[in-house]
Amino acid sequence: MAAKSPPVPKKKKDPPTALTGVPEKSYRTIFEYAALPTIIIEKDSTISLANRTFQHMSGYRRQEIVGKKKWMDFVAPEDIDKLTIYLTGTIKRTGGSRTVFFWIC
Repeated sequence: MAAKSPPVPKKKKDPPTALTGVPEKSYRTIFEYAALPTIIIEKDSTISLANRTFQHMSGYRRQEIVGKKKWMDFVAPEDIDKLTIYLTGTIKRTGGSRTVFFWIC
């Protein structure tokens, strides 16, 4: 009697985007050189990526931000509750573990 093969787990599909098939390097270049200060925020509010414009406008170097700062460190205290609600809703709607947040000054 032949042994049964274990079931093959289904591969999680990436959400469809207009840029499907574009190499990750291209995304990183677009992110890094975007004119708007941009960060990637994890579920725990930690900043996991910050582009050059964000670094310039915040006055911090990448090494001082990534994995060490939370987005709340860069927001006026009176705006934290509103932005928390917005970001929580964005993460739930996209089903993602992180979200991109654009800072428009």
